[in-house]
Amino acid sequence: MYVSHAGSDALTAYQVDASGRLTSLGRTATGAGPTDLAVSPAGDYLYVQTSENGGVETYRIGPDGGLTRTGTTTVPDAVGGEGIVAP
Repeated sequence: MYVSHAGSDALTAYQVDASGRLTSLGRTATGAGPTDLAVSPAGDYLYVQTSENGGVETYRIGPDGGLTRTGTTTVPDAVGGEGIVAP
């Protein structure tokens, strides 16, 4: 599970066990104002909308749930936007 922190420009990854208990896997820095997240259908990429700069960041999800940034795209006129879906 991934949670965005718009105020601190970061994501936190969590592992969820069979009882629903969360274990933090760590934080990952993002661009300014991460607001919305979507995981790819195959579960191998995470897309993050950074509303303060109108960007979408792409992260590869590792076998342990860790994130590696693979790219950033600026969407024209998307500053302040909300809402993202995975392809």
